[in-house]
Amino acid sequence: MKLYLRFLNNDNDEIVLEQVYCVVFKETVIEKVLFYLKDVDLDGDEELNEETFLMDEYSYNSNATIDTIIRNGFYHESKNIIPTTTFRFEYVNEDIFIYTKQLKLNQMDVEKLKWKIKRLKNLKSSRVLETDSVDYAHFK
Repeated sequence: MKLYLRFLNNDNDEIVLEQVYCVVFKETVIEKVLFYLKDVDLDGDEELNEETFLMDEYSYNSNATIDTIIRNGFYHESKNIIPTTTFRFEYVNEDIFIYTKQLKLNQMDVEKLKWKIKRLKNLKSSRVLETDSVDYAHFK
């Protein structure tokens, strides 16, 4: 397990925890990533109680490459549950296609291509991200 903590000093010179990022491994691959963010009121003029929590669970195919990531969590308040999002990875030649599907109430589950990652022809180790999507995804 790897654990990253981010602290800030508020205007009262107190050290406050702002962010936790935890990576849980199963042998040599990532099993889960946990992310927590506490919006911190640094100047003391306004009370903030906003918290965000995300949990990504990874599964792999027989080649030990990522098959799916399932994301759950909440945004700003624990009652603001984020609909379960599934990221599915497809590998074609040297390109990687990442599809997303988000479960929403009273809607059909529609999977869409979110990103296409292509290997640059002249640089063997470089990849380029192509996307037409303007959606934001916290993807670590």
